[in-house]
Amino acid sequence: KQYKTLRAAHVNDGHLEDFFTELEGILTYSRDRIKIFKLSLAQDGPHKSFRLLLAKRDDLLELDPTGELIRKLAQDPDANVRINISLREDLLQADPTGELIKQLATDEDEYIRRYIAYLEDLLQADPTGNLIKQLAQDSSRHVRMGIAMRKDLLQADPTGELIKQLAT
Repeated sequence: KQYKTLRAAHVNDGHLEDFFTELEGILTYSRDRIKIFKLSLAQDGPHKSFRLLLAKRDDLLELDPTGELIRKLAQDPDANVRINISLREDLLQADPTGELIKQLATDEDEYIRRYIAYLEDLLQADPTGNLIKQLAQDSSRHVRMGIAMRKDLLQADPTGELIKQLAT
């Protein structure tokens, strides 16, 4: 009830952005946070500020154990939302198939590809090593540098060719 009253007051005042700031605290501390989360998702989902707030939440997989929301936010038109999703450490838990990580590894935004290059679960997402090899060929030197710093390059390419390629 408090959530509904607070939201209505901010909407009536034309300050929905301020409501999202307060909502973050509500979703953190309320014992009804999952119920409030679902209600807010239904009402505020289209708002960019709300989607960004969700993408930044560490407990998003707890709020939506299916991982569907993380997968949906990974396709958001706003790059800042996708960047925050690419920074998550639970991408493989949200999508055990690895498709989400593969999708983000081909994102048009260099920052997203760079963050994915540093992701620890990259080889688990693609045990063939092809994703690591693909990112090693990226047009961005920052993405290639992220791959070069990985400790699992010999697992991705036991021949060592990838290491040689990155060294040149």
